[in-house]
Amino acid sequence: MNKRLVVAVILTSLSAASGAPDQNARAEAEQIVSQIQRADYEGDRAALKKCYDALTPFLDDTELASRIRYWRGFDLWRSAINGFNDSIDTNELERELMQAVDEFKEAIMRDPAFVDAKIGMISCLGYCAYIHRHDANRVQELLEQISPLLKEAKAEAPDNPRLIWVMGPILFTRRSTAGVASTR
Repeated sequence: MNKRLVVAVILTSLSAASGAPDQNARAEAEQIVSQIQRADYEGDRAALKKCYDALTPFLDDTELASRIRYWRGFDLWRSAINGFNDSIDTNELERELMQAVDEFKEAIMRDPAFVDAKIGMISCLGYCAYIHRHDANRVQELLEQISPLLKEAKAEAPDNPRLIWVMGPILFTRRSTAGVASTR
């Protein structure tokens, strides 16, 4: 009986010890995510860049990878949005937005049901369409990428607050475009 108790204690301590790094990694990543949220709120693009880089060591963590990719994408997405407010060169903003799209795609590959990553892609592609609003062909290419993502997101999470927020500019643009077309 004592041997069984000793074995049980050893196995329990080993499993707890092996879980500790995972918990530490999660806690560290959560701290960086909090820093991303603060930097976004403060419009601090330099801090966002540092946070993006700070998440790099977590990319190989299979349990966290989809969320780490999401937050790296979120970081770039919000950096670009803040960049519009700061009159940053649109080429740089588009580079950030498309890099964010790549991060969101990676998040979806790791978790196909992760609708917030799809929503991030929709918004990034929408901002790219805005950047190219005078190039009908490029806008059409981007809309072709947005459309299936939008259908999926609406079907999977129609009441998702971020989806509703992202839909605002899309609906506004449709309404504005329809109003212009009807006055011609």
